[in-house]
Amino acid sequence: MKRKSKIYQDVIFITIKDNKEINNIKILKEYPLPVQLTDKEISPEKGITSEAIIAGLIIVVAEGVEQLKNVDTLNKVNLEEAFSYYKELLLFLQPDAIKTLSLAGIARSNAEDFEFATQLFSAVINLSHTDTSYINLATMYAKQASKYQKENNLKISEIADDNLFSTLHEGLEYNPSSISLKAELGAYHLRHKDLDISYDYFNSFLENAPEGKQRSEIQKIVSDLKEILDDDNAIVSAYDQIMLENFDKAISILDNFQKNNPDAWEGWFLRGWALRCQQKFEEAKKSLLTSIEKDFGRSEIYNELSLCCKALEENELAKEYLNIANELDEENVIYLANLSFLYLADKEFDKAKYYLEKARVLDENDPQVKALIEEYEGLTGEKLGEIIKEEFVDNSTIEEFLETSKENGNTLREI
Repeated sequence: MKRKSKIYQDVIFITIKDNKEINNIKILKEYPLPVQLTDKEISPEKGITSEAIIAGLIIVVAEGVEQLKNVDTLNKVNLEEAFSYYKELLLFLQPDAIKTLSLAGIARSNAEDFEFATQLFSAVINLSHTDTSYINLATMYAKQASKYQKENNLKISEIADDNLFSTLHEGLEYNPSSISLKAELGAYHLRHKDLDISYDYFNSFLENAPEGKQRSEIQKIVSDLKEILDDDNAIVSAYDQIMLENFDKAISILDNFQKNNPDAWEGWFLRGWALRCQQKFEEAKKSLLTSIEKDFGRSEIYNELSLCCKALEENELAKEYLNIANELDEENVIYLANLSFLYLADKEFDKAKYYLEKARVLDENDPQVKALIEEYEGLTGEKLGEIIKEEFVDNSTIEEFLETSKENGNTLREI
């Protein structure tokens, strides 16, 4: 046989000439019998125990029907039918296989023998496809992910986490009404901060979950998630209304949001933005200053505040706020262009040119940058040349340059 799966390395497939019975077990000749040989010196002719057959069947069932494609002696049989036969034979030989393999898998998982545990749980899944079988395997992947994350082996931890995700989803495909799997998926997405997805799974769980401790706990989580998601939706909705120039509608949404979230910087920022668009500059300024109190590290707040101060003819304050915005986000073309505009308006041409040059290095095709270049050149009579970009060189480059210059007869004059 082709040994493409290392899990098959100790398994041989024995072809028998006729149907026969071994200890009242029917063995069909059309399906070669998988046998695990623990001692490679032992040949099948010397006797095959039922334990060796069961071990071989467990491996085959765990690996799934796809791996049977790699068995040469099965190339003339229907693999789906062969796989069904192997499952039936395993359950006939070991009627309590599902329970036994599950308990063994849990034991190996607790011992952190994850490879063997995966094989055992996979066999149970292929035998039963119950929600419990998938949850057992998913729990093992969770332990594996946690272990390797603590050991800072993030690659293996991520693989285990991906396997956990796919196992739960596959389980739900086979058991679409399973409240246990919905609870597990809700918890998984909650850990990964996919709050809207988590909310949906937990809500689906609550539709059919019986009264009890788990239901009460998930009901509390759903309640908390709803409050968070409602707040997020309010912020998004208010932003959308501002973009649509429905400023009164945006402020109305924010009124409701801020009743429960008076300390959220986003609410005060959006309110200030909407008020500034309505040319209510003093009110807007007050709201934006409150937003800074809640979160002083947001560059967009300072930019909006600068626009308000400019409208109120507080030019120096406008520059100060905009400089803070630029310090927080140095490669923002809008802030640089706005700074250039403010200095140009006050005829501080050197500073206007400084910020304009920085802006056009970032984006020379920006419409505001192009307009400012035209305005600067018109006011100063100075034509801006090609964009000058800074280049950093190391010591070896400088030494090479000096050596080349010396060879060419050039010298650097001392100052």
